Amino acid sequence: MRSSASNLLGPLTAAAFALVTSCAPSPSSPLPEGISVVPRGHREVEIQPDGSLLPIFFRGASSIGFCLETPPSLDSSQWEGQILLDDRPITETFAAPRVVMRSTLCFFEPLPGDLEGATLRQLGGNVRDTFDGSMFRVPPRPVRIPESSAAFQSLEKELESVVGTLDLPTELIAALDGLTTRAEEEGFPGMAVRANLIAFHHLLQIGTPQAWAEGQRRLDRMPDWLTQHEASFWGSQVALERASFEMNYRRNLDAAWGFLRQAERAQQRIAHRNHFFTVKQQAGLLAQVGAVKEGRERLRSALEDCERWTCNPRLLPDAKITLSWLTLLDPQASDRDFSHAEGLLESAIDETSAAAAAPHERSNSLVNLALLQIRQGKDPAATLDRARELLGSPEETGRARELSGWLQLAEATDALQHRRLDEASRICSRLASDGNFPELAAWAHGCTARTRRLQGNLLGAEESFAGALLLHAYSSPEELGQNIAVGPSRRGEDYYEAARVEVELQRPADAWALLAALDNLASVEADREGCTPPFDSPQSIDGDSPVDHQTREGLLLELSSLETPTSASFREQRGPTARFVRERLQELWRRQSECGPPQEEAALVEPRFRAFSLVDEVILLERLQGGAVRLARRTPLAREELRQRLAQIEASLGSVESSDEDWRALLQPISKALLPVDLDTLGATTSYALYGLLQGVPLTALPLLPGSDQKEEWFSEMTLPVVGPSTAESLAPRDPAQSAPVFVVDPRGDLAIGDQAEFYQDLFPEGVVLRGENATHVALEEALANSHWLHVDAHGLFDAAFPELSSLSLADRPMTFIEIAELPLPYWFANLSGCDTGTWPTTADRGRYGIGGLLTRRGVPWVIASRSVLDDHLAGEFNRSLYRQIHAGDAFTKAFSRALETLRGKFPAAAWGALVLLGTESIPIEGGKRATSGTPRIVEEEVEASWKAERFAATEKRGRS
Repeated sequence: MRSSASNLLGPLTAAAFALVTSCAPSPSSPLPEGISVVPRGHREVEIQPDGSLLPIFFRGASSIGFCLETPPSLDSSQWEGQILLDDRPITETFAAPRVVMRSTLCFFEPLPGDLEGATLRQLGGNVRDTFDGSMFRVPPRPVRIPESSAAFQSLEKELESVVGTLDLPTELIAALDGLTTRAEEEGFPGMAVRANLIAFHHLLQIGTPQAWAEGQRRLDRMPDWLTQHEASFWGSQVALERASFEMNYRRNLDAAWGFLRQAERAQQRIAHRNHFFTVKQQAGLLAQVGAVKEGRERLRSALEDCERWTCNPRLLPDAKITLSWLTLLDPQASDRDFSHAEGLLESAIDETSAAAAAPHERSNSLVNLALLQIRQGKDPAATLDRARELLGSPEETGRARELSGWLQLAEATDALQHRRLDEASRICSRLASDGNFPELAAWAHGCTARTRRLQGNLLGAEESFAGALLLHAYSSPEELGQNIAVGPSRRGEDYYEAARVEVELQRPADAWALLAALDNLASVEADREGCTPPFDSPQSIDGDSPVDHQTREGLLLELSSLETPTSASFREQRGPTARFVRERLQELWRRQSECGPPQEEAALVEPRFRAFSLVDEVILLERLQGGAVRLARRTPLAREELRQRLAQIEASLGSVESSDEDWRALLQPISKALLPVDLDTLGATTSYALYGLLQGVPLTALPLLPGSDQKEEWFSEMTLPVVGPSTAESLAPRDPAQSAPVFVVDPRGDLAIGDQAEFYQDLFPEGVVLRGENATHVALEEALANSHWLHVDAHGLFDAAFPELSSLSLADRPMTFIEIAELPLPYWFANLSGCDTGTWPTTADRGRYGIGGLLTRRGVPWVIASRSVLDDHLAGEFNRSLYRQIHAGDAFTKAFSRALETLRGKFPAAAWGALVLLGTESIPIEGGKRATSGTPRIVEEEVEASWKAERFAATEKRGRS
């Protein structure tokens, strides 16, 4: 925090100070280290002999100024600026920045029209911090202000005329190419890039492979100077077009993401008001690979930022349309979500109508609105009629044909919902045969499959679902180059529905294989030794940023500095900056996940039960000791009821004030769906894989059904339920030369655990006890080098928006998920006795389960974690009992069961139900190798081969590489 002494500056003194500085610049200090300065408002650049760029400002048509990109940790929230030309101010007073975006401040004013003399000028400025009156000088740099802008304005008007009057793409492109050549010859390289980008856009509209190939050549010939700071505007536009081309035509999602990052960095430098269009594209990519909720949250945050920053109002309707579409993609969205999305979409439709937007795009919005209405049980007929009227007769352009297809799909979806099965089947089968639009075709295959199932054609449904899953594979997380869990999405729903069809065909083993394939979708299996994948594409322009975006250490340092106490104005400014740094840290983890020294040979293990929910029921599959799979239960349970019950469970979990009677009533329908019929056949432990919403079920505190002959009340009294996260491995048993338990106890000194540290030390004198201020990062890493087990009594911090940044609070600072991944592994178990150490957002696969799940995936045989808040007194009781049993020589699972017994009767089930046991105890797969990701064979080879040939033909037709 700053001292408030400078606030003693009196009003008269301050006024005198302002008067002096307005007349001529006063001596001032250099800008603080780490600030980049970029000129703003220039309409052109002049390429110098050494390749550098000289900004050109035109009289009467330009503003002039500069942007300061400050380090996120620097408080610039109360800065004002003054612009200097040839060391003279162009305004009498200092002014607040015209635009602020994250930590970038832009100061600019209209270019004076009465300038005389030389065209080469020096652009600089002064900056004053109104908090304490300190002054900084912005170093001057040369700029050109020509005496006349007639030549530039003439070309610009001609460009606008060409775009507005020529309709035939070939004529338009030829005219734009002529303008590009003239602009380059007359010394206007920025306009040449602009004309070339417009030509590129219309080449893509032609839609032939030859046109796309020509578009690719144009992108490859874009000039190198676009990466310079003075070219940030043009560079961001080219990066966006590159991203669009990679995403929509070459289907290279990783490259598209890298180009979007480039555009984001270039826009950040000049606080460009189109910045959230880039975020919209990122959100769409995340949704495309299954991270629908994450994409929706990223776009929602960007729209909120538009309330504090300047955004291009013409782009806002498109962002609202995309946000409503992302809501449609979430199968677990609530009625409230749909209602909100419907309101956004109706607002966007009104705005685009008023702005005379292209009829096709308005038709697209209406189709989305119709799909939202169908999801809410409303009649979409009137909305679809409006969409059809705007679309007219489908033209021979790709966009028109695609929109026509989505309109027909909406009609089929409504028909399917009202059981007009012949109509739905006819429409969806026709759409599924068109391989030009993979996402539409995938939806159509799924629609066909659902229709065929309701018609009783299970083999046809199986075939159609296989087609849908193959098309979904067009966009997988690994194609984005990041290890991202597939969230609730259309893709996950098609896996569940396909598995149900296999059950109904009496092929439970094939249903099991489908779920196993779903588990592996997000797995990025790279060579772990020396694994250093690039953080951005090779064309990255990140390296000159005040934040070192290439290193985790630089990002963690910045994030730490952004979390220190500060003034209200700086807190408001740095909030979006902190979110940006978190995004980069998260991406770094996802790109380098699992890198590091290779571990021992691992065997993939299978759970005893897999359970998944559909719209109307829950299915429980069981794998027997011999390897056979059977249907264990099939229970009607509407997903909306399940969602509501799980929301109540989440609200109660961890509470020591809840009622066991209410808890049983809340969970009994779920018990009926998840408990096997033959409870007596269960062993001491029973492993589960829970998919989607079911990950929120607290198996430990699942009540037994009433009327049972069993005297026990809870499932965990019959057997110890174990949850296995996705991609968990079972490492071979290890026998370390030295093995001691490691205890981390109350690093911040604020837990109500009494003499727990002395208890651990007395019971295990050979153990390493890190208590209070001694529990630091370095001390923990050293202690774990040969640890038998790890115990942590510390606060767990769960970050719902960026779960990879969840952490454990140590004495010096929080240890993040990313850092925990690199700790040496405890050889036997880990007991993470802190809040939310097993919490993670819902995924379509069998789940991640937070820090606890991370250790399990890396091979720790047993991990105890918490799915909610954890009461200190409950944790103390549990831990004392657990370690007494272990000291007495009990097996870990037996010690865990007895520790649970000590809690029953003392605490309500909702409180101890927050504890989850993660592990890999189950039936090993023959051969011990991981199943490859993808779709298991559920159709004949020749059928799959024909699909692949069709996909290849469509790819060639679209000009993808």
